[in-house]
Amino acid sequence: FDTHAYANELKVHAEVMETIMPLAYAVALAIASLATLTIISKTRRTIRSKGNIRGGFCKDLFLSAFCTTCVLAQMDGHVGDQIETTRSDSWKQEELELQ
Repeated sequence: FDTHAYANELKVHAEVMETIMPLAYAVALAIASLATLTIISKTRRTIRSKGNIRGGFCKDLFLSAFCTTCVLAQMDGHVGDQIETTRSDSWKQEELELQ
């Protein structure tokens, strides 16, 4: 067993890992960012279509990429309004049934 050769091999392996790991992290971050952008823009498009809200794919994509917090707040508002409307309608129905 040649310890000197083994030590050199470990040194080369460490150098390769130092080179590859930042690239691997960058690729993983890019993939996660694209996945998040896709999910947000598709969700926005779904909310728009169900609520008959004007807009388009490019606008959804742009806003999802550069105004993510605003888009999430806006979607929360639309979904919250829909939930409240649904609750109000169901509560009215329950009140009528109780009378």
